[in-house]
Parts: sequence; C-alpha cells; structure tokens
Amino acid sequence: MISLIKLDMALLNQIIISPETALIPYTISNDLHLLVQDVASQIKLFLSKIGDTHEWGCYLAANGQQQIVGTCGFKGKPDSNGQVEIAYFTFPPFQGCGYATAMATALIDRARDAKCVQAVIAHTLPEYNASTRVLQKVGMQFVSEYNDPEDGLVWRWELCFKSST
Repeated sequence: MISLIKLDMALLNQIIISPETALIPYTISNDLHLLVQDVASQIKLFLSKIGDTHEWGCYLAANGQQQIVGTCGFKGKPDSNGQVEIAYFTFPPFQGCGYATAMATALIDRARDAKCVQAVIAHTLPEYNASTRVLQKVGMQFVSEYNDPEDGLVWRWELCFKSST
C-alpha cells in the first residue's frame, strides 16, 4: 500500500530547496509544498542531533499512485533494552485512508527483522484519538502514562517481540 523513501541530508536539502522536483517520480501536491518543506527542515534538525543512521532513520511515505502521503521513522537507534521508538505523520489530505497504519506496520516490520530489537514503543497524546487507534490496529498495547521531558504527559504504547531463544 505504501513505499518508504529513505531521507538523508542530501535529499532533505533538495526537498527544502525545491519540493516540486526533489522526488521525481514521486509527487508532492502543490498545496503541501510548504508543509513538506517544514517537515523536511524539522527532520534535518532531528537527524543532525541523533546522527543520520541508515537503518534507524526517517522516511517519506508514498502511495501506489506515487504521491507523498506522509512521513515516518524511528526516533533513534534501539536503546540498551532493545527498544526502538516509532513516529508517523500523515499529511492532512491523506488522513483517514489507512496510511498511518501502513507506515506504522512498515516500521514495526523493519524493527522485527532487526535482531537487536526486542520491542517497539510509541507515545501519543494522553487521550483516545486516531493515533491510538492506529497503534491498537498494529498490535501495540497501552502500557502507562509517561511524563516526557519534551512533550509532557503522554501515553506509552509497546509491542514486544518474542525472543527466539
């Protein structure tokens, strides 16, 4: 349903300069150019802080018509407990079409394939909403409330992988 396009610093710079030509053959709706440029700038800043890691980075998501529909990624490498955090964002015109679920599923599949990952976590606003429904659909379970230093009170969600030992 979707394909993921790996974002690195060079591609992010191209998107920031010229979103209409940076991703050919993929297309970004004209009304989304400013939003995609803003998202690219935020991801660039984020990657400059955590490092531009190939396996645990950020992606743009494209649908079957090669339209860019959102962005997703890992919020860093797996921690010492083998946990990796995912995040996803569907651009407004494409919300409610299943793309967030597809992005979350793709990230979980990548994490599951990595031998070092024991669990995938995610954080949401502390209320039931579209994002919590996405996490429930992909098999994640509500674990607890958590006071995040940057985001304040959030809900923590988790999906543990069975150990092969």
